[in-house]
Amino acid sequence: MNSTLFTVAAVLLTSGALAGIPTQQSARDPIRVNASKNGVFGLSLGAVKTSVRLEGIAGCTGGIFDGSDPKSRPSGGEADTRVIDLLQKGGFWYLTFQTTLSSGCNVMGFCGAGEAVSLVWLKLEKSLKLAGKQVEILEDCRSNTSLTGWSGKSSAKSPDLDNPKLELRSSLLELTYESNHYEKQVQTVSSLRYDRRAPERGFKVSSVQVLIKL
Repeated sequence: MNSTLFTVAAVLLTSGALAGIPTQQSARDPIRVNASKNGVFGLSLGAVKTSVRLEGIAGCTGGIFDGSDPKSRPSGGEADTRVIDLLQKGGFWYLTFQTTLSSGCNVMGFCGAGEAVSLVWLKLEKSLKLAGKQVEILEDCRSNTSLTGWSGKSSAKSPDLDNPKLELRSSLLELTYESNHYEKQVQTVSSLRYDRRAPERGFKVSSVQVLIKL
């Protein structure tokens, strides 16, 4: 599968705290991550602070609302974020994290009840300047993408595929997911592998396409 198309804007902040919601991560992680709306993530390493915008993550980053209520206004939009891996190698930091958002902005509309899960890999210089990135969509109603298994767990064994707790096992993160293209009657089945012993390689993704039997 080709890497998700997205644009990234990184702005170095010279002072002040980064706004946003703290992610789920180890208290020992040197780099702290905060999630804000519109796909913005704040990164801080001591006095160095950076803001990175990832437009390629799946889900509603602008805030959800109730389309059945004329007075409802968008709120939220910050991704539920979990840091899976963070380490330094060869003068670079490598940060891997999971994001979960509502698939649709209108909770009463199409995909409004679903959740979208993306996996992000960032390569950062010591100054936290962005040197590389990958985003893979794993679960998303709008693109008919479904996570089917990860690191020893499958859809049959996990009750919470909408917001899974992805994790490393023996230094590896391994995933399987599929996307259905009903108009073309084609299903794309993908597998992803991340090895923290070689974080500079990022995500290794392989895909095959099969016909959908209607």
